[in-house]
Amino acid sequence: MISLVVVGLALGAVVVAVGRAAADQDHLRRLTFGRWAALNALAEVRLNEPFPAVGSRTGDVEIGPFRYRWRMVVNDTDEPEVRRMDIEVIERDTELRQTVVGFAGQ
Repeated sequence: MISLVVVGLALGAVVVAVGRAAADQDHLRRLTFGRWAALNALAEVRLNEPFPAVGSRTGDVEIGPFRYRWRMVVNDTDEPEVRRMDIEVIERDTELRQTVVGFAGQ
């Protein structure tokens, strides 16, 4: 009888661990796609404007099964020929946020 209780507790712990692993895997997948969305936005700006104007811009992107909204803020740096680009990406369904920083120079 005691062994059945032990086995039952062990199986319960295994089920909880598997559930957490699945949730973690989904979270990491969403973060990965979000990072790709941010890097794609950064690459598009670099291709279209090698030295982007100071200011902000926004956009929407669908990458994989997820939809993201991104916002890029371009600022001057202490070096006049270098601009800093901060891109924040927000997943539309979960509001999961992350930021990528890039630089552009003349």
